[in-house]
Amino acid sequence: MYAMGEFVQLIPSAMRPEATEGRVGFLHPFEMTGFEEQSRLKILLRDFTLQGLIDKAMVLKGIQKRVEAKYPETKIKVEIIQQYRNMKLVLDKYPQVTAFALQAAERAGVKPWLQPVRGGTDGAILTFKCLPSPNLFTAGENSHSKLEWVPEKGMQLTVNMLVELVQLWVEKGAHVKNKAKK
Repeated sequence: MYAMGEFVQLIPSAMRPEATEGRVGFLHPFEMTGFEEQSRLKILLRDFTLQGLIDKAMVLKGIQKRVEAKYPETKIKVEIIQQYRNMKLVLDKYPQVTAFALQAAERAGVKPWLQPVRGGTDGAILTFKCLPSPNLFTAGENSHSKLEWVPEKGMQLTVNMLVELVQLWVEKGAHVKNKAKK
């Protein structure tokens, strides 16, 4: 338990989500379980580049070595599991997908903006499963908190935007064949 606590403490404070913003990646411990003989710590690695993810994995492996040196009877396994990739790698190949989303927002009376999402999204998963899917306006507030909510007007604007998006695809006759690798 002490080794796990030390592992968390050794995560550089500059790499914590609360110390980063925009396109700066982070390390975010989000689950700790265990008892005297075995513990499990889950940490999200988030970055906008593949090299940034590699660098963060190396930070964790460095922490592993330090903690194992301090607690020689403790064995730590660092396992990196790919969860989300940066959908921009695929969306850049299909600019009409994002362009149509922006046009649909304008048609629906929503002022569009482009902003990086600092976490994993359904759009990222779909994009790498051969369906380029930028993240769209949802009008949600306080995402992933106990106080998350969506105003009724926001839901209606979201529906209006989706209708406009379908109409744009029909009008322009655009078809996208995604060659993204899974």
